[in-house]
Amino acid sequence: MNGFPQNLILYSQQIFTGTKAVKHLNLSVLRKVFSLMGKKEKIAFFLLLALALGSLGLTISNFYLKHTRLAPSLGGSYTEGLKGQPLYLNPVLAYQEPDTSLIKLVFSGLYKFSPEGTLVSDLADGMPVVSQDQKQYTINLKRNVKWHNGHAFNADDVVFTIDLIKDPAYKSPQRPMWLSTSVEKISDYQVRFTLKDVSGPFLYNLTLPILPEQIWKKIDASSFHLSENNLNAIGTGPYAIRAVEKLKNGKIQSISLEPFAGYYLERAKIRELNFRFYDSEDDLSNALRSDEIQGFGYTPLGSDQNLGQNHNNLQKFSLPIPQYEMVFFNLGNKTLADQNVRTALSKSVDRSKIISEFFGNMAILPQTPSLKNDQGSKTIEQPVYSPEEARSLMEKNGWAEDPATKLLSRKGFKNELTLATNDFSINAKTAQYLAKQWEDLGFKINLIILPTKQLTEEVVRPRNFVG
Repeated sequence: MNGFPQNLILYSQQIFTGTKAVKHLNLSVLRKVFSLMGKKEKIAFFLLLALALGSLGLTISNFYLKHTRLAPSLGGSYTEGLKGQPLYLNPVLAYQEPDTSLIKLVFSGLYKFSPEGTLVSDLADGMPVVSQDQKQYTINLKRNVKWHNGHAFNADDVVFTIDLIKDPAYKSPQRPMWLSTSVEKISDYQVRFTLKDVSGPFLYNLTLPILPEQIWKKIDASSFHLSENNLNAIGTGPYAIRAVEKLKNGKIQSISLEPFAGYYLERAKIRELNFRFYDSEDDLSNALRSDEIQGFGYTPLGSDQNLGQNHNNLQKFSLPIPQYEMVFFNLGNKTLADQNVRTALSKSVDRSKIISEFFGNMAILPQTPSLKNDQGSKTIEQPVYSPEEARSLMEKNGWAEDPATKLLSRKGFKNELTLATNDFSINAKTAQYLAKQWEDLGFKINLIILPTKQLTEEVVRPRNFVG
């Protein structure tokens, strides 16, 4: 026993002695002692025994709770149903729900929305540095990012993706949002975006998922829409494509995903994600009732779709999604180019009322991120609702009420604006509310509500909005 600590020798001897005592313990003696107890002594004994066991259990429970925490484990599978057919798991071409749902899992953008709805960095390493004139955004990129095929992500991928979108030959639905923006590579892990005009919502454009240059640069515009890479996508997101299953008629039956082991953030926990595709909402409901799927992929807010209420295990969840509703001002309009006018229009809108009355409290106010510029950090505050301040601001800047029309007027400026939106019921109701508020402020508002496709072709692409 030489060389062992003395306390270890003593502890070992105690264990050995205790073991010998247990071996020689005569249980018949205990039974005899118990039989000699009176009724009261036996009741007291069992009460004390129960108390001792309860105390021991409570001690073990407290120790367990103090030294453990709930956390998801790796494993399990989930099958989700989506309405429609996936066409382009490609952020440059995607425009419909099945594609965009999968893209969020397979690809990453420079920034993303947190569960609380705030903008946080993703592929970017921190928030952008904004120039004093607010027209240049310099962004550092993370250095430990890999594509699903093992290649390294860098600034070339960012520049390639934006240039591809802006090229009319590729017919990207995202093109109108990027026409007034240029991007340049400063170094392998730094890029700079330059805007023609100041744009408050530009940061949200940076949630655009990025394509891998080394995959797509080999494919010209004539083959771009037909490439198999539009389904067998390679991204940097938490999940990678494992398999694409098609029916004999060519329709896609399912797509399965698996966690990407080389993901630059915490690895995804669900071992297998399966997506099955259906032609109608009724088909989705039937698939849920027959346990073919475990949930729907997406049901728009305000939809009256039957979710299969008779299914015993059905639970309905309302989850925040990285989507925002905004009014885009056309700065080519002289009236709207005036920041004071835009501020007054913003102050005349009660955003909380929009959320409660039109979105049924199923939305949150966006949190404006802090930006860095040449002067340091700066947070742009959301305008506070105050119709009185809005009116006062207009009057201080030369606008006065026309006694005949009761509208505000200013020499050289128009007091008539056009507001356009799609025919989705919530958007239409919100637009009607905005038109009423701005008319109360003193503007004449022409409200246009169109089907989404028509709105895109006639208003969004030619940038013929709000003015």
